[in-house]
Amino acid sequence: MLAVTPVCRPLFHVFAAVMERRRRVALLAALALPCFSGQGAASNGGMDGNDAVFLLNFNGPASIVTSPSSTTNVAGASVELTVLATGKAPLRYQWRKNGDALGNSGGHVTGATSASLTLAGLTLADAGSYAVVVSNLYASATSAVAVLTVLPKVTINSPAGGARSNAPVTFRGTVLDNVPVTRVNYWITNLNGSPLTQGQAVLTAGSGSASNWAASVSPPAGSNVFAVQSQDVSGNQSQRVSCSFL
Repeated sequence: MLAVTPVCRPLFHVFAAVMERRRRVALLAALALPCFSGQGAASNGGMDGNDAVFLLNFNGPASIVTSPSSTTNVAGASVELTVLATGKAPLRYQWRKNGDALGNSGGHVTGATSASLTLAGLTLADAGSYAVVVSNLYASATSAVAVLTVLPKVTINSPAGGARSNAPVTFRGTVLDNVPVTRVNYWITNLNGSPLTQGQAVLTAGSGSASNWAASVSPPAGSNVFAVQSQDVSGNQSQRVSCSFL
């Protein structure tokens, strides 16, 4: 039996420790385990000054770091949904709406196979549940669902905010919706929010998916606020918008 002399024992332990460290580095590289980046001399991994084993680049399966967030917007606006993922490149992306794969569509939908999905010129039909599947050579991962809510958009076009007339004045505006608008309600309050009067505007057809509305009122004395809100045949309500008149 070979005996290790006291003089050789320290060298033997140093050799064994070095071999163990090399084994650990090789094992991590082979398994492509995720590790945090660190400082070191090696470009793809190694040991730092404290003998800590690390890999500078994560070369493992695709995984989701941050899922897209739910959001609410109005018809006609644009919205962007984004995902942050990691894993060995190249990463492939496929956005889905209500479980169905999306494709780019004439500027309305862009980025269907990238990390950021953009929807321009929103309509109520764009509302739904969105998720993205990220994949690479090793695996695929699906993000959490982001719910997109799209509201009809009502605007007050005239008179300009701050205008005032002692005679009856007609407020006019439009509603952008992709289903028929059934009513536009209006309210007049004082600057403190106390109600003064309310009613329903007259609706007329507009161009495309827009409807026009008009409300003739006799302004109460003092400074007031005129507010309006639309509702469509599906029960969707716009956000309430307002303007002050002095």
